[in-house]
Amino acid sequence: MAAFGLRGTDTPNQVALKRGSSSGLSLIGAHLYEDNVVHAEASRLPGFDAIAPDVTGRAVFERAGERLVIYTANKLPLEHMLGVDLIYINETRGNIVMVQYKMLEEVKSECGGRDWIFRPNRQLHQEISRMRLPEFAGSPRDYRLNKSPFFFKFVKRKVVDDSHQAFLISLDHLSQILADPTTKGARNGVRVSYDALDGTYLREADMLSLIRSGYVGTHRDETEALATIVAGAAKGNRAMVLAWQRRVQDGRNANMIGGEPA
Repeated sequence: MAAFGLRGTDTPNQVALKRGSSSGLSLIGAHLYEDNVVHAEASRLPGFDAIAPDVTGRAVFERAGERLVIYTANKLPLEHMLGVDLIYINETRGNIVMVQYKMLEEVKSECGGRDWIFRPNRQLHQEISRMRLPEFAGSPRDYRLNKSPFFFKFVKRKVVDDSHQAFLISLDHLSQILADPTTKGARNGVRVSYDALDGTYLREADMLSLIRSGYVGTHRDETEALATIVAGAAKGNRAMVLAWQRRVQDGRNANMIGGEPA
């Protein structure tokens, strides 16, 4: 579509699909699904060249001396271990950032206004409960604005205009929202939306800049240890995933990072 000067909001005159089949064409002018968004973003990175895409959920990108590895955790052992969909490992700066995706639903008000809302559910709380890393005992070799690697990316369910389609907030920010009684909506439920956040969020380009600069995410020593564990879990080592979950749940943080994971 971009090659012909078309926008994401343009709709085709005809779309022909085999009955019962699945195709990206069915998403044009229709609803987006979290799984499709995750896999699409794991395979592309603006300004970088993919040098080693891997069908098992790992892609390596390089650009002018920078090297970034992206793991797809969605529906795989890594998500069960860490509660995230994508894992970014910046090998140049030595930081790891992990992102969980959530879809925003369109809501129209009686006065004609429009907002995009996500209402926290049980699944969200289960994912948050897995977003824990054992305490790191080493001394940091580099500065981090925020050493927590966990972020949430909220994506509009439907592409309706050319405005930005997603925003990101940290786990810490989301936790504050969930705990704040003033964030409750008309039905006494917490909601995350453009209007509710009033611009206090990161856009996609902002987040990529923070990842590339190494300004957020794990410290280098922690990254080196964690990257080994991530690689092992990505290969299907369920014994490692189980050991990780038990260590975190039991509160045994010694030796998990930089030690024997299983």
